Amino acid sequence: LGLSRLTLRAALSRLETEGLLRPRHGEGVRVLDFRASGHFDLYRHLIGPADRERVGAFLELRRAVAAEAVALACRRATPAARAHLAELAALQAAEPDPAAFTARDLAFGRAVLRAAGNLAMELLLNTVEGVYLARPELGAALHADRAAVRASYHAVVALLEAGDPDAART
Repeated sequence: LGLSRLTLRAALSRLETEGLLRPRHGEGVRVLDFRASGHFDLYRHLIGPADRERVGAFLELRRAVAAEAVALACRRATPAARAHLAELAALQAAEPDPAAFTARDLAFGRAVLRAAGNLAMELLLNTVEGVYLARPELGAALHADRAAVRASYHAVVALLEAGDPDAART
């Protein structure tokens, strides 16, 4: 392959970390089925702007987690957390820069998860954020209708103020 042994070992180690390989002493290296052993971090390598099915699946996951996070936050958010989310929503209303808009969108999502008090969902957001950073076209597609996105922030704040988890899930 024209690679040094060190480079090859580093590549194999990375593939093992990503759940794609399993070395077995005396047996060599076994390639694993990524669907059974891979981690969500792989998604950034599997998804492309023209891959409507995987983009759709990514957005379905985002929507499901967001709905449940808002439902949890309806019950658990403190007045300070609700005020912080209202402030982020207000800042987004005037944000012209697409990169800053995407960054604040992620900050808004993280603030909802903190208000929900769900560490597992927050750690999942770290992985989702990695996909966004690796695939900026996802953020651009997700935020194409800025008016609708901005309205969604205010809708989330209103749901938290109402404290109705069932409405949030709907």
